[in-house]
Amino acid sequence: MFATPLKTLSTVSLIALCASQAQALTVTPTDSAMTLAQTLFLNAPGVTVLGATLPSGVFATPSSADPSQVGTYANASGTYGLPTNGIVLSTGNVRDYGDGPNNDQGWTTDYTGTTTAADQPQQDLLFPITGKDAHFDAVQLDISFLTDIAIASVTFFAAFGSDEFPEWVNTAFNDGFGLYVNGTNVASAIQTGGGSALPINIDHPDMAAMPGTELDGMLAPNGNPVLRFDVPVLSGAENRFQIILADASDGVLDTTIYLSSFFATPGGSGSGGEDGPGSGATGGDGASEFFPLLPTSYYPNSETGSYEVELPEGSSPDTVWVDPPVTVGYTYDLPSGFFTSVSAPSLATVADLDGYTLSTAWGSTLLLPAQTIELESVFGDHVFDTFTISGIDPGLGLDPNNPLAFPFGIQYEELLAGDLLSITPISESSVSAVPLPASGLLLLGSLLAGMLRRRRRV
Repeated sequence: MFATPLKTLSTVSLIALCASQAQALTVTPTDSAMTLAQTLFLNAPGVTVLGATLPSGVFATPSSADPSQVGTYANASGTYGLPTNGIVLSTGNVRDYGDGPNNDQGWTTDYTGTTTAADQPQQDLLFPITGKDAHFDAVQLDISFLTDIAIASVTFFAAFGSDEFPEWVNTAFNDGFGLYVNGTNVASAIQTGGGSALPINIDHPDMAAMPGTELDGMLAPNGNPVLRFDVPVLSGAENRFQIILADASDGVLDTTIYLSSFFATPGGSGSGGEDGPGSGATGGDGASEFFPLLPTSYYPNSETGSYEVELPEGSSPDTVWVDPPVTVGYTYDLPSGFFTSVSAPSLATVADLDGYTLSTAWGSTLLLPAQTIELESVFGDHVFDTFTISGIDPGLGLDPNNPLAFPFGIQYEELLAGDLLSITPISESSVSAVPLPASGLLLLGSLLAGMLRRRRRV
């Protein structure tokens, strides 16, 4: 351990817009390692969690009341463009890192002197990430899991931020995060403009100010704060993850990481071809943004030019996701029933940073990445049997053969049996029919748990 300069804490009050309680990133602390592991692997069929531990001094007790360094999160507001749910780890108290505004640029919960100074095994994990000899407020989650023989990799999404930014960048206080898979750290990010992949720490050149929570800076290569890690695993064997985060050189000023649910990537099998979904593509069970069900046909309706998706009859207590052909916008129609809410794809699947325009017969509004909007709360008490999403960035160059090209979420009520959702793509110049990719998809996700007021169509 070596001597380092002292840091002082400063508090700056900022004026910012805050999400409503009904539309917010909410954090729930937990001391259950298995709850964290099961949340993280929620979207990973073919992966079985064998065990999980929190080997660091989580839930030490400094002066603040009931602190916690780990928890789960739900993200209806689309904060940072993160997916809908996942886990959060912090060198401070995770309760401080729900939706903003950023009221305190010196936020800290310092556990130093209790049980959370990093021990030697943790120091060995952290030194290659931070380059520092001493770490404090370490938080670690270890998970062992078994994969099916067909699983080649798992993928997760993260958002990393710190109150060390910008004052303590390129100093001794280089807080960092690592994800060790079977002994190798796989968490890194290539800086904007290319070059070598760099460790996840506050000295990364793509740290930038970004509104959302109490975090002063986020790691955002190319402006996107959602990081993606594709992790090779041992197929059909036991694997070990070590997820670790710590303050470098002292315990002052917090650093936090959000991790979204994993999904697993099969090794080998194809995803359809010229004959469309029926030729062998395998959809998921529709349980999340990442595991869709297939649409009814590879080709659009010959009379309307629209693509049709078979939805369960009645009402949808959960969100239904659809992945239409890639273009600059879409119109969604229900022949019976009506829409009650819509959900934009997260930045994990579509890196459209400025979001979209949601239009109905009663007006238009901005829809941010990962945001869920209840239509009645924005446009009033009407029947919404059609709406349009526009403003998809054509410069993204989304791959039409990518099964995660543009998932979009809906909730609806009172759909009759046999009726189909109709999706009409919008090109840059006109409404047109675009060939549905072999992997065009329907997603059934579980997002909103609240009861929606039922209303009869008139």
